[in-house]
Order: sequence, then C-alpha cells, then structure tokens
Amino acid sequence: AGGGGGGGGESGREDGGEAGSGCFGDSDCDGGSDDCSVGECSSDGGDGDWGGVAAAAWPCLRRALCAGELELAVREAADALRAVAGQDGAAEELLLSARFVFCTCSVAGSHLVRQLTGSVAWLVLDEASQATEPEAIVPFGSLPRRAVVCGDPRQLAPMARTRPMERTLMDRLMIELRQPHLFLDTQYRMHPDISAFPRSFFYGGRLRDAPSTCGGGQGDGRTAQAGGWAGSGVVRPSRGGAPCASDGWLGPLTVLDVPGSEERSGAGSISNRAEAQAIAAALRTLRDSHRLELTNPTRLKVLTFYAAQVAALRRAVREAGLGRVFISTVDGAQGSEASVIVLSCVRASGSLGFLQDQRRLNVGLTRAQRALLVFAHVHTLAGAAGGTGATAALVRHAADAGRIYTWHPAGPRRMGEAAV
Repeated sequence: AGGGGGGGGESGREDGGEAGSGCFGDSDCDGGSDDCSVGECSSDGGDGDWGGVAAAAWPCLRRALCAGELELAVREAADALRAVAGQDGAAEELLLSARFVFCTCSVAGSHLVRQLTGSVAWLVLDEASQATEPEAIVPFGSLPRRAVVCGDPRQLAPMARTRPMERTLMDRLMIELRQPHLFLDTQYRMHPDISAFPRSFFYGGRLRDAPSTCGGGQGDGRTAQAGGWAGSGVVRPSRGGAPCASDGWLGPLTVLDVPGSEERSGAGSISNRAEAQAIAAALRTLRDSHRLELTNPTRLKVLTFYAAQVAALRRAVREAGLGRVFISTVDGAQGSEASVIVLSCVRASGSLGFLQDQRRLNVGLTRAQRALLVFAHVHTLAGAAGGTGATAALVRHAADAGRIYTWHPAGPRRMGEAAV
C-alpha cells in the first residue's frame, strides 16, 4: 500500500453518480456527466471509432482527452501503431526485441502481447487496487517468473456494478490469504501540514513525510523556505506554486466555510452555486495577489465530488474571465497532483453523499503538494454521521490547527471554536 498515492476508479454511484473526468474551464467537454458518448469532444464529429482505436468500453475516454495536445498525441500514436501493424511481422519483431513493455491490463491479453508468454522476467502491476480481479489476472497470462503487485487499498476501488467485482487482487492476497506485503511508508508529495490528517486518520500514523516535503529537516536540496507564494517576490519554493507556511488565510491546509445550499440537477447530480462562486473569487485572488498560474494544471487543479459541480465551476470560472483552469471530479483526478488543490465538497443539507466514502475523500485530500483549500459547508461535514465520520474528524483537525475560515468576498475570516 503506497501512502498518499493515486486514486482509483469509482466504486458505487449515487443518484446519477459521477464519471471520472478531467476538463479545462472553458473546454467544450461535458465535465463528468453520466450520459457522455464515445463521440463527445471529438474535433471531427466521429462515430465512436476514434481513428480505429476501440473506445466503446470506456465511453468517457474521449471527453477526458479533450485537452488538444494530448488528443493529438494519442491520435499520432494510434496512426503509428496502425502503420506498424500493417507490416508483416514488424510489430512482433519490435515487441519481442523490447526490454520493457508498458501496457494496460486489457492490452496484456491481446494477440500481440501474448507472444511474450514465457519470456517475461518481471511483471509489475501498478495501481492494482483500482483493477477488478479479472482485469488484474489478465497480465499473468504472460507467465512471468516474478511479479510485483502495487497499489493503495485505502484509496478508490475499481468501478464495479456489483459488490463482488469490487474485490481486487490485492484484497485477496493481503486480506483473505494474509500474504506478506510491504508498506511503502514514505510520502514525497504533500507538505506535512497537508499530510497530517491523512497520515493519522487513513494510515494509522504509519506514513512518514520525506524530508523534501518542506519542513522535514535535512532533505535532498529541494526543501522550500517558509512563507509566501511562488512568484510573489517573497520566496520561490522549488516545486513552486504554493506556500510552505501560512500566509494569512492561505496556508498548506485551509478549510473555508461557505454558507449556501445544494441543488440537484435533472440527471440527479448535485451542485452548489455559492461554493462555485466563492472558488472563482478565491482563484482571482490567487492570480492577482499571489501570481499563481491558474491555467497551468501542474500548479492548480480544482476538484469536486459531483459532475454537476464541475459544470457549475466551469461556468463560474468562465464568467470570472479566469481562463482554462483545470476542473475535474475527484475520480477523474486519480493519480494526479498539483502544487495547489482547490477541493469543492458541495454538500450543504446534512447528508454527505459521496463524501461518506473514505477512500474517495482520501483521494481528494492527497493530491496537493503545497496548498489544499477545502471549500465546504462546515456544519454539514462536522455533523453528518453523528459527528463520528472522516469529514467530522477533518473539521476537528482543521479547527485544532486554527485553519477554518468563513468565506467572505472582502476576505476570509477565521471561524471561532464555538462556531465550529
């Protein structure tokens, strides 16, 4: 289990639940709706066969790849593969002469890759906690001499319609068969103030911060100084784009309480316009006062748990004239990271919905390198499930650290303990 690692596919859906998606603020793609088709985001109005690449099994793939350059790169790769496949034996010769072969679990079962059977020295199955057991078994058809299975079972499970299919190969090996396993106990992504809650709540205190994560003492030369934002003239953290210590209401971890209400769309997804508008205003502050590169997805990502909120955020960002901000569902951001993560929790009616899934919440809270800004209705997070769940624990953690603020257009105001 790798602490603070990548997220996974969605497990279970809630009233027209969310498909994983990653879209930019003014993109034409439908940021996470359930009813997307294979042809969405196509620049040529294709019929579902993207240049001969079968995508029907993953209807949201093309929507997630509507970032222009990425789509072009995939098209070029597909063209190259078709060109090679048209030459008798050329593809086989290239594959058999390769020292390393990278592919998905499904492709590992293709006629081409099956020619490696018996000659594979090592099989490394990454993100194994995101694959269903049948998917994970496919690569073992190559009969590897040794295998390493990696993943984080405390983050999202595979997308499955039935509960038995949610069980993964890692579950069987680690839990049912009690096979010995190694715990990768050092995280290299998050500032210690961001990792403090996941380390304690999700990983039982077993996870450690690498010295290079800003504030860990002797590191590898990348440790950033305290205070300020990259480009602000105060300090330039080497990994950039966020503070390594509190800068007023901005800090490694900030929970912002947004009074408002949630709305349910016709498709059943949920949005919160007040939260979307507050986030757009906060992004403007980060751009104007702290010179954060809003359109650089390595510097900033805006994540939420609901597809309807992706649409609401895109609308608010577009109306604020903030450019192509990367906005995605938490499921769509699996395995990714950014210097600054803005997390929109949406729920404001006393019910948590998707936030009840601790694995999904863990993914959302572990994407940030330098700053995590959580926009939420604090009383909903604190009071749901009788105040005993993960969100309530997060609120208590932030309150103890003095990092809960009430959002106000003139500037966030620290929330008193009595209010929390």
